[in-house]
Amino acid sequence: MATRTYGLSGSGIDVDQMVKDLMKARRASYEALIQKKTRAEWKKTDYNTLYNSIKTFRNSTVFNYKLESTIRPQKATSSNDAVVTATALADAAAIEHSLHVDQLAAGVKKASAAAITPAGNAKTSLKTQFGLDAGEFTIKLTNGADSADIKVNTSGSIYDFVSSVNSAGIGIRAAYDTTLDRVFLYTTNTGSASSIDFGGSSTEGLAFLQNNLQINTQATFRGSSASITTGSGTATLGEQLGITGSFDITIHNGASSALVHVDAAMSMQDLVDSINSKGIDVQAAYNAATDRFTLQTTNSGAAAGITFEDTGAAGLAFLENNLKLNTAEYAQNGVDAIFDLDGLTNLSQATNAFTISGVSYTLKTTGDATVAVAPDIDATITRVKAFVDEYNKILAAINGELNEDVYRDFLPLTDDQKKDMSDDEIKAWETKAKSGMLRSDPTLRNILYTLRNDMADKIQGIAGKYKSLADLGITTGKYFSDNGSFNTEWTEGGKLYIDENELRKALETDPDAVAKIFSADGADGAHDGIASRLYDDLQSALKKIEASAGSTAGYSSDTTSNLGRTLNDYDKRIASMERLLKAEEERYYKQFDAMEAAISQLNKQSAWLAQQFSTNSNS
Repeated sequence: MATRTYGLSGSGIDVDQMVKDLMKARRASYEALIQKKTRAEWKKTDYNTLYNSIKTFRNSTVFNYKLESTIRPQKATSSNDAVVTATALADAAAIEHSLHVDQLAAGVKKASAAAITPAGNAKTSLKTQFGLDAGEFTIKLTNGADSADIKVNTSGSIYDFVSSVNSAGIGIRAAYDTTLDRVFLYTTNTGSASSIDFGGSSTEGLAFLQNNLQINTQATFRGSSASITTGSGTATLGEQLGITGSFDITIHNGASSALVHVDAAMSMQDLVDSINSKGIDVQAAYNAATDRFTLQTTNSGAAAGITFEDTGAAGLAFLENNLKLNTAEYAQNGVDAIFDLDGLTNLSQATNAFTISGVSYTLKTTGDATVAVAPDIDATITRVKAFVDEYNKILAAINGELNEDVYRDFLPLTDDQKKDMSDDEIKAWETKAKSGMLRSDPTLRNILYTLRNDMADKIQGIAGKYKSLADLGITTGKYFSDNGSFNTEWTEGGKLYIDENELRKALETDPDAVAKIFSADGADGAHDGIASRLYDDLQSALKKIEASAGSTAGYSSDTTSNLGRTLNDYDKRIASMERLLKAEEERYYKQFDAMEAAISQLNKQSAWLAQQFSTNSNS
């Protein structure tokens, strides 16, 4: 409203108040329209709150209870947790598994053989720590199929070197322990495919590793990457491995070396004994249970390491193809887990944690154990209770809106009304004004009936005596309590209660009872399980709410829902009415302007006439 100044004409009229009074009746219709829009906005907000709750319930809770892993929990019990622990997936058979662990999976570890920093040297850079010349060299690190060139600048510190290794992203980690003054390298993966291989490093890089970091760059252990027997017999190498003729291999351990003669007529034990008799601190072994051949140094230190230089092509082929050993000079591999399971022997896995036939095993050490799989009734009961709790929350939310009190005398407050009220008074008023926006709403009532029917109806076509939630001891409230007194539970709008004893009895009789009732997937709703019914019907419910109120509380972009169109229409009507009110107000002010001008003119004429009469009288 524009500010006007009057009274120059002497009329004494309070024009602003008069215009306000004249506009009051017209503005009452405008305020009523604003109140209707506000109520529509509140109603849309209430709808949206329910929409989001139903959507979350459907997409999280109900969806999860369609999954076998949720409604068919299994438990696996190990007879020897020191050897193996296990968990069972939903599809695991309820049987007992026998397990014998021959070997655990392991990665590769390398460490400084002694403290690496000369006395009195500062660790500010590699130059000061080790007395290196200024410059840069390359260390090539390989782990299986992954490799990286680590650029080492001597102006950087030992910590920079560690950081470069760790950021290479090849599954090799480095660490420097200041207390021990040693560097550690290890693979984050395990199994025969894991490795720490320094092949391809520059001469300076190998010297830095060996002389400064005192890390053994060669393999102190070499083991078969897989089962090696190919023949039908095991009496001779020829029968066991399919080789012919004879050849030599040369085994080095640091500065020591030995020539080992191999002949197809030898036995595996002959080969093992021959290597062990050479006196070069290399121990050979063959494990018939795992069908693996191993070589390992019995000495330690930076000089120890098994290599095969000077070995001819036939010897290298024997080592690599028959014994399945990695012969690379600067490479050491990890080992696989080797075990027998349910009569299947010599199985292997790259890690100590793996899943076979729905059972997840974690191997701890070598030895024997059994793993018994059985339905987990306690877990099933816990999950059913969790589902019922979430269902009851949705039911309570819908019932709460349908039965909320309506205070018809409490309309949305206008701006003028709020000016005369405190914040607490406004809050208390609006709490009642917002109440009952969805009372007896037909859309919500239809959704409520659908949900209750989904939970109550039997599932057609499933085997066994348990075909409904009621059969499992899950029912709505009772009219009378156990002592015969009247019970108000039945008035709670379909809230579910669980008789845990009945549920447990049903699961002990039929461990699949809950799974069948929840996850049955039939040709139609009558043959669908509870979760499948709810999932489909809740989607229909969301679409009905979208048709009534959209999927958001806002409405600027909602041009399809009933409330969205209504609110946009209110905006147009309010804008149109604002223009009309402004025009009418301006018209009133123009009329009063004209009146003031006329009064002013009349006053001037009256003053002139009075002056004329006064002049004539005096003359």
